[in-house]
Amino acid sequence: MLKNMAFISWEQRAFLFKFPHNRPVTGGVEFMHQDFTLLPIKSDAGEVTRVVVILYDSTDVCVYKKAHDHAMQRLKVMSQMDGLTQLYNRAHWEKRLSEEVARIHRYGGHMSLMMFDLDFFKKINDNFGHLGGDEVLKKVAQIVTSLLRENDIAGRYGGEEFGIVLPETDLEGALAVADRLRQQVEEAVVEYDGKEIRFTVSQGVAECVKGIDSHETLLSMADRALYQSKEGGRNRCTVYKK
Repeated sequence: MLKNMAFISWEQRAFLFKFPHNRPVTGGVEFMHQDFTLLPIKSDAGEVTRVVVILYDSTDVCVYKKAHDHAMQRLKVMSQMDGLTQLYNRAHWEKRLSEEVARIHRYGGHMSLMMFDLDFFKKINDNFGHLGGDEVLKKVAQIVTSLLRENDIAGRYGGEEFGIVLPETDLEGALAVADRLRQQVEEAVVEYDGKEIRFTVSQGVAECVKGIDSHETLLSMADRALYQSKEGGRNRCTVYKK
């Protein structure tokens, strides 16, 4: 219709003809991936009577690009995760927390933050070594993962301290989550080097309400509640109060 040259990339359409390719089956493509140049052949009257189709085998480019994209995606995920617990690392978790606080400011609603850490974790490291302590941290992360909803955001804040962002959750709901977590951690047992390791957590909960100007403020509130739990005997949850 346009009587003009056209080009079709494999990224727009993988192939026009189901030709085989010479890549190993592990390449992840079924047929040859193709780029096309289409050249119209015009008659003396200027009408297109034929089209020259030039096919370029782009299978190698496709396979390498897919491998590159996959590697970049893995690197992106790895840059966001804590290597030991497979929860979000501090930097990415704080970014997500900041986004949730901004969302509450913009649209309203409920959001709560729970901070918690392991009680007497230094004693665990002293008695069982750092590898034993690592097993405890991984077990806690597994419990956290099993309890959370899809939109909850859990991260390792540092050392033995963790944070959980609970979107669309008021204080009552956050306390229910905290209590389930506390009980499951208290009942958990880590077997390491032929010995049993038992442990507990102390928690602090704060709700993002009107007047909280930043995620740092909310973090400070939940942290204060956490330290009140520790001062009050540990293995408990405290709600932040002014």
